[in-house]
Amino acid sequence: MTATDRALPTPSGYPALATTVFGGLLVLAGAAVLGSAVLPQVVPTIGPDPLTFWPADTWDFPTGNGETGLLFGSLVLPAAGFGLAYKDAGAAARRWISGVGFFVFAAQSLMLAAAVVWMTGLGLGAESIIAAPADKYAVAVISPVCLFVCAAAAAIMNVLGRRTTFDGRSDEYFATGSAVVRVNPLPVALHALWLLLAIAAWTAIVYLPLAAIAGVEALDLPFTMDRGVPQPWPRRPDDDFELAQVVYGGTVGIIAGAVLSSLLKKVLYRTVLRGTVGRVVNDAMVNRWRSIQPFVHYPLAISGLAATVCVLITASAVGSGAGVDSGAVGLFAVLGLLAAVVGIVLVANVWRTGDDPLRDLPIHQAVAGDVRGSFRTPSKRTRTSKREPKRTRGGARRR
Repeated sequence: MTATDRALPTPSGYPALATTVFGGLLVLAGAAVLGSAVLPQVVPTIGPDPLTFWPADTWDFPTGNGETGLLFGSLVLPAAGFGLAYKDAGAAARRWISGVGFFVFAAQSLMLAAAVVWMTGLGLGAESIIAAPADKYAVAVISPVCLFVCAAAAAIMNVLGRRTTFDGRSDEYFATGSAVVRVNPLPVALHALWLLLAIAAWTAIVYLPLAAIAGVEALDLPFTMDRGVPQPWPRRPDDDFELAQVVYGGTVGIIAGAVLSSLLKKVLYRTVLRGTVGRVVNDAMVNRWRSIQPFVHYPLAISGLAATVCVLITASAVGSGAGVDSGAVGLFAVLGLLAAVVGIVLVANVWRTGDDPLRDLPIHQAVAGDVRGSFRTPSKRTRTSKREPKRTRGGARRR
């Protein structure tokens, strides 16, 4: 073999590179397809000044149906493209791909959600963003959440690559669908900052649309869509406007609850529950608690959703001058409280799984059509890596 031959890349590297490039192209194609499906409907309505729109006599909507474009642009192409680009890339490339993917998907999700809120604020159904039949309103409302899930997946994989031993365990993860990785936890202050950002986003989703509606109603203008002059937005919110607010606010509420649950676990096991970390647990207790370990953060996430619904019901009633539905508010408040109590109990007992609550993280691949398989607990644990080796008085390490 000559020196030139040794300098050439091996053929085995070509398929992985091709797959990564092809995945990136699919992500870009998804953005292009989504834009071509949505922009022709939304752009003609936007007025010359912020929060103004052109009335109906100036709109020129295409007659085509963009439902397929919405499906492929918001879910199929982004998810497939990211999966292909990420799986066969190297460790450094994975971190870059997941970081860029997060910002791309998050930006698309925000813009698509803004398009839904904008169009429904004009008195149109959510399906108007793609010129689809009226019965497709739910698809249009949910589509930004699909992109947000892609953004969340990219963010999770980025964190796994940067703050855990996932790169060293990725072969096991992709081969078996599960692995336990060691975590370098975020500082409490930075974790709390993420919670504050989630709360700020939740507040904006819940409050700003109501403030915009109140501001326009205060103008007391007669409703018309026939004048060729810009009108203040929102003009006549459709029912889908409130649906979108519930879906987007509820999604962020779920995320805020999950972040709070994770932060609570970190604080508890660094303070009052510090003595439980590394405690020996018998096999019977381990088996019982590992079966519910994947669901530990779910209750507080559900509590965040319940709190969002309570606030939206109350704010909507106050804004419209109607009476608050105390029965509905009471029901969701009780459900949220119960979920919060269950969540706190589960978080406080994570140590019973035998893993380090702060540094051990079981991860799983979703299995299509197999819910139990998607949440299975890894059968094998590397117990020697559960905690850092202790030091003797002389400074030497011992196990």
